[in-house]
Amino acid sequence: MRGKTRTGLVAALSVLATAGAVAVATPAVANTRDNAGSYINTRTNLNSVPGAAWYYWANSGVGVWMDCWTQGPLADGQYKWFKVTVRDGTGYGMVGYVPAPRVSNQWTSSPLCPPW
Repeated sequence: MRGKTRTGLVAALSVLATAGAVAVATPAVANTRDNAGSYINTRTNLNSVPGAAWYYWANSGVGVWMDCWTQGPLADGQYKWFKVTVRDGTGYGMVGYVPAPRVSNQWTSSPLCPPW
């Protein structure tokens, strides 16, 4: 009986070790523009350029893609602005600039915007 118990234990440990190896070998989800889940956290106006208000208002909770970041006039205590594209709702596809603090779940790899 002792041999069967040891064989069963070895088999169980082998299964656990294999499962652990699979979990470790699975690649982590990359931090990309598409899977960051960025959204507007406060109703805000999209700006045509940083600091120049435009005609489209993005409501709180509206999902956005963060295209890039740049410097702009002081807003919400910072000079950082994000160029975003609205990814849901009636404004789908609208592009504009918003102060950085107004975007939640920020894409940490957002590139610097090219000069205009």
